[in-house]
Amino acid sequence: MRLLKRNDTGGVTFTKDLSHVELSRFNYAILSHTWGSEEEEVIYEDALTGEGTSKPGSGSEKIRFCIQQTVQDGLEYFWVDTCCINKKDDAELSKSLRSMFRWYAGANRCYAFLTDVPQGDVLGTEWMHTFRLSRWFRRGWTLQELIAPSALEFYSRNGKRLGSKATLKLQIAEITGIPVKALSGRDLANFTMQERRQWQEGRQTREPEDLVHSLLGLLDISVPVLYGEGVVKAQQRLDNEISTAQKGPRHRDFSIPFGDRKMKGVEKLVGKKGELESMHVALIGNRTRRSIVILSGLGGIGKTQLAVAYAKQHQDSYSAVFRLNIRDEKSVKLSFAVVAERILRYHPSTRHVSFADLTGNLDEIVAAVLAWLSDSEDRRWLVIYDNYDNPKVPGNDARDAVDILRFLPDAYQGSVIITARSAQVKHGRKIPVRKLTSAQDSVDILSNVSGRALSMKGLKSPKPEAAGSFHEIGRLYSNQGRMEEAEEMYLRALRGKEEAWGPKHRSTLDTVNNLGILYADQGRIKEAEAMYTRALEGYQNVEGNHEADVEYLQEQLEALKMGGRVSNSHVKGELQSQPDRDLADLAGQSDRTARMRDFASHILNRP
Repeated sequence: MRLLKRNDTGGVTFTKDLSHVELSRFNYAILSHTWGSEEEEVIYEDALTGEGTSKPGSGSEKIRFCIQQTVQDGLEYFWVDTCCINKKDDAELSKSLRSMFRWYAGANRCYAFLTDVPQGDVLGTEWMHTFRLSRWFRRGWTLQELIAPSALEFYSRNGKRLGSKATLKLQIAEITGIPVKALSGRDLANFTMQERRQWQEGRQTREPEDLVHSLLGLLDISVPVLYGEGVVKAQQRLDNEISTAQKGPRHRDFSIPFGDRKMKGVEKLVGKKGELESMHVALIGNRTRRSIVILSGLGGIGKTQLAVAYAKQHQDSYSAVFRLNIRDEKSVKLSFAVVAERILRYHPSTRHVSFADLTGNLDEIVAAVLAWLSDSEDRRWLVIYDNYDNPKVPGNDARDAVDILRFLPDAYQGSVIITARSAQVKHGRKIPVRKLTSAQDSVDILSNVSGRALSMKGLKSPKPEAAGSFHEIGRLYSNQGRMEEAEEMYLRALRGKEEAWGPKHRSTLDTVNNLGILYADQGRIKEAEAMYTRALEGYQNVEGNHEADVEYLQEQLEALKMGGRVSNSHVKGELQSQPDRDLADLAGQSDRTARMRDFASHILNRP
């Protein structure tokens, strides 16, 4: 990298071509801009002949701006891509394009010079409108120039400072769709390759291949820079290099498509973004050794869903993803048999598993799969050890307790997620899974299944739509065994219905009934009895034929007194015309998710 050095006469000269070590000793600024016409831009040869600040056109204006700004910032050196790269030297051009992200990241200041944004103080606040429309936000190369620098400042075409990336991050996030965390310096490893590539959607470059070249630093991938091959071939080379970097050079020898039917339907897990980020940080780690995450928490709180959601979100980072049910030894061994069948389906001649008899000894099948996972060339797999709720740990003397160490590969590689209720499981980094704490999360759940954008403002109102929505979210949680969250949603629904329709309305009583069932299922007998009694008295006095409801509640109250188990077959929904079973157990059932979406759409559109 060669830098421009300003002198006391207002001119510039080049430093020598600096190595990475030499560059680390320099404090420098760097320019981010959109190119003008080739005739006006200052190129390498212009700077060599001393025309860097005198060439007619917008190019020299940018150089003079950098001189003026570095003087104010106390910097002596700066870099401009138009003239600091000898583009006639293919080797230098290729090396520069692959190094540019690092150069922008290493700069003390980055100046974004927006030639299409007027001077701020002339138009007052109206400059923000032209700022949002600036070409700078639509160019391919400026994406890395936005992300890489720690200190990025925006200037109008008159050299007036408009603000910094830090002060304008909310507006920039809205303009670009890039998360605020990425704009705030969050390690890019926290964002998937797919996420980072999406940030470039809608951007343009002069050369088609530069749509790929401009992503290299952002993705931390290096491929040769080849102009003339076309963007399709360039993208293919990029995809191949990403797969190799993520999964290893021989990943195709171990690749198995992600196709577990039990892992469908939970791509959008609401209210667990923090846990997903923590998992990613822990699991992405050192790709040469094993990473283990333990999702711990109460039963029914969503540990399995969280593990599966992570697998779905990051499946492209792994050569294979498997899920084992480790509830007991028989279950986990049968799960290994399923895994072995999948391995053989895609790699029938694999030396580890091909000799195993899938109908024979389960211990031999387990050993064969563990050997496959321990292959020194097979390092980028993910295995979910689900339902590890009876672990062999101090304090658990159960004869059927499971020792997970018997079912982990010998080689210290790959990624492992363990879901467990016991706090005594200590084989990796523990990430607690807790119930939802934000009402907005519940709104997001309904938004996901309905396909419509909802807000807390709408659901805080006493309108029937809001109360009915909370009621159905409660049913969703109850069907998933997430009792605490179900209770919270039912209570919100009850308050809304009482305010909108009164305590004796049929729909209000339906929610009271469901609360009774929820409490009974948890053994909270007094609370269940209170809810059943209230619902019974209400149904006896409300208009209409409710004989079946009255008879059911009388039976349940009698069962409570006798200590019997209460059936939940009378759970009330907001749409009596839709079979109750259509909404049962949405997790992993895409057809039922569609029905829930239809239901939510109906709720939101009814008068």
